[in-house]
Amino acid sequence: MKDCNTMHKYWEDKYKEQSEVIIDDQMRELPFLAFDGDRDLRFISLPDSVTKICFRAFKDCTALEKIIIPSTVTSIGNNAFENCEKLKAVELAQNLTRYAEEFSLTANPLNTSEFPSG
Repeated sequence: MKDCNTMHKYWEDKYKEQSEVIIDDQMRELPFLAFDGDRDLRFISLPDSVTKICFRAFKDCTALEKIIIPSTVTSIGNNAFENCEKLKAVELAQNLTRYAEEFSLTANPLNTSEFPSG
């Protein structure tokens, strides 16, 4: 598996300019700047195969309103949701509540809901 930096081009070609994205269930991480500046993305659901959201993965996704993050995610990079001005709903598994602060910096007000892990 390639690291976060080398995966950026692949992600840009595959998912850019889509309003709703369901990530391939074989992906293990969202790379650095994966959706950087994507102004079309409104909703994204991550599969259980994803364990890492890299630094600034959703930077400047100004239309992003909702994301579903499964319990398998064990790492969310700094500023992963920087400038996601419209982010209103984040579904986090219980084991990810420590990351709630990351989302509170990106949108105001933000409704962060938890769902049971497992």
